Amino acid sequence: MLGLVRFARAALGLVVVVGPATADMATFELTREYSGATPPSGNAPWLRASFLSTTPGTVELRLESFLSGTGEFISCWEFNLDSAFDPSLLTFTQDFGPIATIDAQVDKFKAAGTGLYDVRMQWPTGAKKPDRFDSDFDLAEFVITSPEPLTAASFAAFSTGGGNALHGLYTAAHIQGIGRGGDDSGWITTPVPDAGLLAILGLGTLASMRRRLT
Repeated sequence: MLGLVRFARAALGLVVVVGPATADMATFELTREYSGATPPSGNAPWLRASFLSTTPGTVELRLESFLSGTGEFISCWEFNLDSAFDPSLLTFTQDFGPIATIDAQVDKFKAAGTGLYDVRMQWPTGAKKPDRFDSDFDLAEFVITSPEPLTAASFAAFSTGGGNALHGLYTAAHIQGIGRGGDDSGWITTPVPDAGLLAILGLGTLASMRRRLT
């Protein structure tokens, strides 16, 4: 089973664990530029998002940046929520990192060519602003709460409005400041989800997460 999980991690960039007791975890590794623009420099993964929940209705979110290019930064990062839950009921409390502006609404936000998302997180784009999400500020942590019994696995949902659900994406992020002069940008995401692999493993069984306890 460990071999299968490792294969799934490499193939999908998504891991979800539903534990036998009270915890569940979900990790997304963003490893490919999909918009036909410019990929960030260095080796992938460039970003990682990790969700953890021990109590239904409360989810911890950890965002990590591994961007290595001088001047590269995250301006926007979008996520989905299981359609059984209402994203407008989410409350985000930021515990650490560059301050994000966060909006949540059903199918409200669009990334480049990938359908619609429920959660959008944005950071300043001006040169070296204190809250720019770049190599100087490469970690952000949040607590997400809801009156509904959502868990970390609730965020392992596809973007909608782009045809067949399996052609959607779990998450997408816009990286700016790429290349000489910092004039290029690109949208990155996880590897292409494989319908057969998802059918074998089940959407709620893939997973692994590294998390710093603070």
